Amino acid sequence: AFVYYNYDDLFNLYAGILPLSDQFDNVLFDSDWDFSVGGIAFSGKFNNQNYRFAYIRYIDGIGYNQDIINNTNFYLTDYNIVLSKSTNIGFHLYHLDNNDNSSLLSINKNMPKDWSPKNETWYGINFKTNINRKTVLKGFILLNKGKNSEDSHSGFAFKGESITRIGKTKISINSIYTSGDKKNEVNRRFVTPSEIFGVSGFWSYTHLFTANGP
Repeated sequence: AFVYYNYDDLFNLYAGILPLSDQFDNVLFDSDWDFSVGGIAFSGKFNNQNYRFAYIRYIDGIGYNQDIINNTNFYLTDYNIVLSKSTNIGFHLYHLDNNDNSSLLSINKNMPKDWSPKNETWYGINFKTNINRKTVLKGFILLNKGKNSEDSHSGFAFKGESITRIGKTKISINSIYTSGDKKNEVNRRFVTPSEIFGVSGFWSYTHLFTANGP
């Protein structure tokens, strides 16, 4: 449940348990599958642009096997520009951190045994363009950087997708890639919030990002 205030399309305020999804086709987190969290969000539209800012506060003891061992902050920034009637582009920054110098999370079954991050950041660009009335191209590029008490890691992901309508049939061709590393290593690993918090037991956009769903 949440409360909200709307001022035309320019400014919208939401506070409470927020159903939030990322703007990368839900590969990082998805409100439809377990990602409803306490916080405050601002969003709106002006001219050919739209935005979203959100602050989420995690309380210790939530998540799979009580992953959060310290109160934690999660910041979301999304800024999208409509370049033309057929093309738009978005710029995004998500950051997860702790208030002090201790580890952010306890050991999650999806993470290597020695990985307990203090912070994680995701930088990304996405786009969508209509080639014609029946064909759409879209995709994203994402960079993920994180740090624990001793080491840091950098991972990336990208996606390209073509969607074509033929009569009442929609055909989608999708190519997606994420960086990884050897077993129990994370130096080049791309990590998602769903993976960190242990809410990855759902059907995701692709099995590359999460465990198989029920």
